[in-house]
Amino acid sequence: RRELDADRRELTPAERDLVAQLGARPRTDKLRIVLLVLLKRRPWTAAELAHALGRDPANLVRRHLGPMVDARQVERTRPGAPTDPNQAYYAAEGYQGPPVASGSS
Repeated sequence: RRELDADRRELTPAERDLVAQLGARPRTDKLRIVLLVLLKRRPWTAAELAHALGRDPANLVRRHLGPMVDARQVERTRPGAPTDPNQAYYAAEGYQGPPVASGSS
């Protein structure tokens, strides 16, 4: 639990609110919106995202990040090595993502 709280401290207040609203079994579209919001700010590894969101890293890659790469919403930092343990993901160039109310920073 402490590890999850530490990972969530890096999130902005608006991002924390989005994560909190996901619940235990979020709809795919809602989870992907939150992923895109996070990936617009900086590259994240699957493990970092999984910890911040309270999800399983392998499932996150298989069910969400992989399909988002295929849909060109997300890009890999190491495109030639999709299974690289240091692989990170970021929002695709030019992809604006959904509008999100920004928290006070």
